[in-house]
Amino acid sequence: MVTNIVPVIAGDLADSIGRRTTIILGCAIFCVGAALQCASAAVKMLVGGRFVAGLGVGFVSAIIILYMSEVAPRKVRGAIVSAYQFCITIGIMLASVITYATQNLTTSMSYRIPIGIQFAWALILGFGLFLLPETPRYYVHKGELQKATQVLSRLRGQPETSDYITEELAEIVANHEHEMQAVTHTGYFSSWANCFRGSIKQPNSNLRRTLLGTSLQMMQQATGVNFIFYYSTSFFQLLDLGVDPFLLSLITTLINVFSTPISFWTVEKFGRRPLLI
Repeated sequence: MVTNIVPVIAGDLADSIGRRTTIILGCAIFCVGAALQCASAAVKMLVGGRFVAGLGVGFVSAIIILYMSEVAPRKVRGAIVSAYQFCITIGIMLASVITYATQNLTTSMSYRIPIGIQFAWALILGFGLFLLPETPRYYVHKGELQKATQVLSRLRGQPETSDYITEELAEIVANHEHEMQAVTHTGYFSSWANCFRGSIKQPNSNLRRTLLGTSLQMMQQATGVNFIFYYSTSFFQLLDLGVDPFLLSLITTLINVFSTPISFWTVEKFGRRPLLI
């Protein structure tokens, strides 16, 4: 629930302090939450730590796709987002492996080890982003075109004066100016209200776009796939299939991992909409 609410704040924060900084902040918050969970000896502190960690995950999950799409070349953008999902499936699989390995522990290490290992990934992401630049689109949004040019040059491996950099920067600037003209900026709340302007019958209305985006995400969650990853162990225990429920849970995550790479090629070959259908 927390990870669903935070993205509303994260978008504004990313526009204010930057995409890169927001993700690093999310990693720091997550580390605090993980530390509270590891140190907990009672359910209340464990829940509190999970709440804080959820805030961090919300910031990271909401902005990291935005960061990747703004730094990636257009030709590989879809594949990179697919690779992001692939990494998520690997993370779920590793979580299952660790849970399977610690299932027979009878001390507090049974939950402290799985939670403690989460620190590694947050630290890798957070410190890794210190080595990466902010997105060129953020600098264009802030009116710092020189910094945007320098970042594009670094990301594309081209001189700042090259036609490639000049053309891509011009495209980013043109898109930003078009967005500024299309949306009336009279205040913070009115900018949010713009998301719900227009008629649902008009294909280009903001209301239709908002409903389409939120409905796609909602329906994807409503398929119930997350039930398998979150509660499969308890579910398989209730079924009493005569097989280790932790092992069955691990198998489902392995299927998830090996099926995801198919999208790397198909998303560019057939497009987004046909794959969703």
